[in-house]
Amino acid sequence: MCYTTRQSRFTFKFFFVAVQRATALVSRRRAPAARRCSLCRETGHNRQAHSAPDRRASGYVAVRVSPCLPVSPHVVDTGASQPASDWRAAVVPYAEPVGVVRRREIVDLAGLVSRANQEKSVAVKPPERKRIAVAVASSLARASAWRLAFAGRIRGFFGICQDNFQRGLTGRLDWRRWAASTAILLVAATLPFPAIGYVERIKADTQTIIEHSTNAFLSLQSSTVAALSTNIPQAEHDLNAALKSFGDAEELIDKEYRALVYVASLLPVVGKKVSSRQHLLTAGHHVALGNTYLVKGADEAVQSAAQPLVDRLALVRAHMRSAIPQYEAALNELSHVDSTALPVEYQDSFAEFKVLFSTFIDDMGDLAAVMSGLETMLGSTDFKRYLVVFQNHHELRPAGGFVGSFAVVDIQKGKLLNVEVPGGGSYDLQGQLNAFIKPPIPLQLVNYRWEFQDANWFPDFPSSAKKLAWFYQASRGTTVDGVIAVNASVLERVLKILGPVYSQDFDLLLNSDQALQNLQMQVESDYDKEKNQPKAAVAAILSQLIDSLGAVKPDEILGLVTELDEALAGKEIQVYAADEQVQREWREFGWTGEIAPVAPAQDYLLVVNTNVGGGKSDARMQQTVEHEALVQPNGSIIDTVIVRRRHEGDRAEVFYGQPNIDYLRLYVPAGAELIAAGGFTFPEEESFLVPEEWYQDDSDLAQLEVDEGIHVESGTRLTREFGKTVFGNWLVVEPGEEAEVWFTYRLPFSAFDASSQASPRSESPSWTAAGWRPGRAAASATSRYSLVVQKQSGSESVFSTQIIYPSGWQPVWRTSEDLALGRNGAALSAKLESDLAVGVVMEKK
Repeated sequence: MCYTTRQSRFTFKFFFVAVQRATALVSRRRAPAARRCSLCRETGHNRQAHSAPDRRASGYVAVRVSPCLPVSPHVVDTGASQPASDWRAAVVPYAEPVGVVRRREIVDLAGLVSRANQEKSVAVKPPERKRIAVAVASSLARASAWRLAFAGRIRGFFGICQDNFQRGLTGRLDWRRWAASTAILLVAATLPFPAIGYVERIKADTQTIIEHSTNAFLSLQSSTVAALSTNIPQAEHDLNAALKSFGDAEELIDKEYRALVYVASLLPVVGKKVSSRQHLLTAGHHVALGNTYLVKGADEAVQSAAQPLVDRLALVRAHMRSAIPQYEAALNELSHVDSTALPVEYQDSFAEFKVLFSTFIDDMGDLAAVMSGLETMLGSTDFKRYLVVFQNHHELRPAGGFVGSFAVVDIQKGKLLNVEVPGGGSYDLQGQLNAFIKPPIPLQLVNYRWEFQDANWFPDFPSSAKKLAWFYQASRGTTVDGVIAVNASVLERVLKILGPVYSQDFDLLLNSDQALQNLQMQVESDYDKEKNQPKAAVAAILSQLIDSLGAVKPDEILGLVTELDEALAGKEIQVYAADEQVQREWREFGWTGEIAPVAPAQDYLLVVNTNVGGGKSDARMQQTVEHEALVQPNGSIIDTVIVRRRHEGDRAEVFYGQPNIDYLRLYVPAGAELIAAGGFTFPEEESFLVPEEWYQDDSDLAQLEVDEGIHVESGTRLTREFGKTVFGNWLVVEPGEEAEVWFTYRLPFSAFDASSQASPRSESPSWTAAGWRPGRAAASATSRYSLVVQKQSGSESVFSTQIIYPSGWQPVWRTSEDLALGRNGAALSAKLESDLAVGVVMEKK
């Protein structure tokens, strides 16, 4: 700043010196000059009045000339004998003008003036201006290209001033131009030098702000990971580092550039980047505040390790609920950030970060919901008794798997008051059951009496849960507050978090990789035949798992909750509560495993496999489901579903080498008409068991499963269940073989119905749980098609669908990018891990 001030002082000095000199010249020019005689150059007379000098008046001096005068010793020889480098060659800037002999000659004054106006002065610059030029040149050498251009303009202003100075000497000074040049020179001389330093300062501070922000976000990332891992010291350290970095960045902006930021944000080009960086800093503060809640919740959960599990879950959930609004506010700020305002090395990852951060917020909401549901399930206030059934998905049943074992759990405020696991498993209730009910017809292949182990016949879990609770009450005379179905795959998830479990009584080691295989061997073959309690090992393992869950480490809580959330989403865990209010809450979480209702003009598909007498062969089965919806020119829709099953087992395998006997059901929209079906294989008729005539028909079965006849050509059974039309038939696959069945049916609605036809649209259509919401204000005819696909608990399938419209129709909208669009339709292929909804809007060309 001192350098710049000194240069400005030199500029002012030169400016005032120039003005003073010009003023003096002009003043002398304005004074009327005395006329001189053209002969003697004296004033007081002219040529006509000139007369010969009066020698007498001036005095007469006699001069005597002598050629022989003595030479004085003090005379200096000024002749040619002097060396060339004498004082005459020295440049004397301020020497007095040397007199010359004036001669009379004609002078063209007009020509001189004209030439003077056209030529630039070559006078030597004063020393003060020379120093200014040196200083300006030094400053320009350190400036960037735009500053060089600006300095060039300054030199132009100097040229204008110099030109006006010369014009003043020649009598043609333009005073308006001189005034403008003076003002411009004054501004140009005072502004650029401080501005150059200020710009350099802004560049340095901008880099500092970016470094602070980058360090802050990196610390936030580390803090989030540490908090989710319950590494509280590391989370607090990283969070403090992030807050300090954000604070340093904002302090620098508030202290130095608040006004500049406001003004720059209003500019059309620069403003976008300025505002983007402001939004980024604000988002960072929201994330930091959200992490503060998260870290605090995890810390309190660690400090309260002695409290019941339900209380610890409540602590973590409460802090999650406080953190989520901050994360949502941060995501909103990030949506206003232009990635081009960021350093180039971070632009690519910024878009990915926003997507991942949005998913993180959704996951946090899901985890909070899971914890809320777990609090209710674990009896946060009242005493609860639950019937927990363990389903083996290697032997598929409609609700998830064969019920080989169960437990009765009494719980209150997260504390287990009692856990009962019968050593004989589900078969312990056979002798206690006082009701004789005819089983569903397909189950008569293995049993002539409907009993507890086969009660999960309905793919709608609340219906199966009620039936399980009914059989338990009919056997034990005790009611339960709810039913929880847990597939065997959940054991692998829990062991992944808690680590291996070893039972010394049974010399049984279970880890996440081979738990099901080892446990299956124990309960089927290696149990004590004399005691005849094959499920006793299940009771021992469950007891150890409960003890491990009660002493779960703080850094394992979130991991355990995450695994439970995935299990609930994939229907590996399904819950039912007798209390309708609790059931409604769990239904909102998506935990109840119900068959979903659909809109009147919406397609639906659910493939249900029921292993009846096929052992544990589903562990070796691979299934693909291919669906095609073909829209006819008249708008009718014909669906074709192909189910392909491949048995990868070996006949020599103990549990998995049996033929897979599957009673397969296809749930489709109510009123669908079966056109053709094929590929089925039927068990031998004599293999079926016939119930006693006096056995009672089940009222629930009669109400939920309504017969509608038989498809004569294929022998497919037609029923109506849960608001859907159901096609049922048999498929038997031997080890090492592959088989497929297919169904072709017409949907009960048209793609061109008024209910399906989108009116002219100006808004984009959308899909909701109640069906499609059409857009508005389109000039051409439109049609929509949507499909809901539900996953059977315990099953693993690869699903694909094709939606084909007549020629002349083209897709204009889809539910997601996973749905690939074609010329006249759409297609999708994915592993069916949870329920799925797809749809497309078509427009006629």
